[in-house]
Amino acid sequence: MKKSLPNFLHVFEYRLNDLRKRIEKEMKLPKKERSRHTLKKVVTEARKLRNKIKDVRDEHAKHCPHCGEKL
Repeated sequence: MKKSLPNFLHVFEYRLNDLRKRIEKEMKLPKKERSRHTLKKVVTEARKLRNKIKDVRDEHAKHCPHCGEKL
């Protein structure tokens, strides 16, 4: 039984892309001007979101009925 709905996956992908842009923007700043706390928080959130998106995609991917491999 599937636990998640892939209908809103594009919303979470958009959020992940936004977080990646924020990380890139922060990394372009000189090292002394970077906010370490903000960067750490954004990276942690991006990792969690990336893993959730991957889990949902794997859960809703088509699988072979015989061996269970992804098609």
